[in-house]
Amino acid sequence: MAKHKYIETPEDLLRMWNEYKDYRLKLYDALPVANNKTGEVLYLPVQKPLTRWSFEAYVFNTYGHHVKQYLDNQDNSYTAYLGVTTHIRNEWTDDHVSGTMTGK
Repeated sequence: MAKHKYIETPEDLLRMWNEYKDYRLKLYDALPVANNKTGEVLYLPVQKPLTRWSFEAYVFNTYGHHVKQYLDNQDNSYTAYLGVTTHIRNEWTDDHVSGTMTGK
């Protein structure tokens, strides 16, 4: 018997990813930085990165189901989603690499 797919189409998964990005890119952490002249500690806002783990948590908290099986193509049951999951992986990897390279 085929498994029930909570995310009916690859387009639905992409919509969830885009919702997650909109949500996540509004969140900031405070990065402590010492002022070399005064010794005072300043807190600079730093945008939180896009990650697989926060995406999985976002989908579960928002929709009540997991996306791990879609991202991992568990049991080769999610091959129709490969184009979208590759796009998602590329975006979060680019966010990590470019963020590291620019000191984000």
